Amino acid sequence: MVYSLPKRSLIGVGLIAAGVLLLVARLHLLYFDWRVLFWGAVALAGIYRLVTGFLQHGRGVFLGTVLTALGVYQVMRQYDAVYIPGYLLMPWLLILAGTGVLLTFLAAPRRWHLLVPALFFTGLGSAIILAEEGYFDRWELIDLLRMWWPAALVLFGVALLLNRSTGQERVGP
Repeated sequence: MVYSLPKRSLIGVGLIAAGVLLLVARLHLLYFDWRVLFWGAVALAGIYRLVTGFLQHGRGVFLGTVLTALGVYQVMRQYDAVYIPGYLLMPWLLILAGTGVLLTFLAAPRRWHLLVPALFFTGLGSAIILAEEGYFDRWELIDLLRMWWPAALVLFGVALLLNRSTGQERVGP
């Protein structure tokens, strides 16, 4: 049995922490960069959601992955430790989506059909980054995608049907 705090308790602790931080800042005892605190809190909420998602067989792992990555990226960006140029934002978001789906599969391996979109999104994002960086022609990639993207739909549909037919889709008691 997994014990978790009631949501009201978490909200209460969060409000107390926010109030204390605001009072300390208003009294000029410490200076806070509120953007770093906010995105740090987002990252911590994502980590919490990831851990509870793994304990709950995949529920919320995708959201936890997105929140953690977004929070960590924004904190690192505030300290000029990392920067993603605008033209690479979409491919990185595709890789993030693929990673989130892959982690959902790892939390609940009986949902193996999730491997298809995980590999598709991660591979597509990686291919776009490689094309943007000049490792191969961007237009060849676009032509390949125009021709073959429906194959991912077919594979995902087949995987869904095969997974359902094994009868392993139900979760818990």
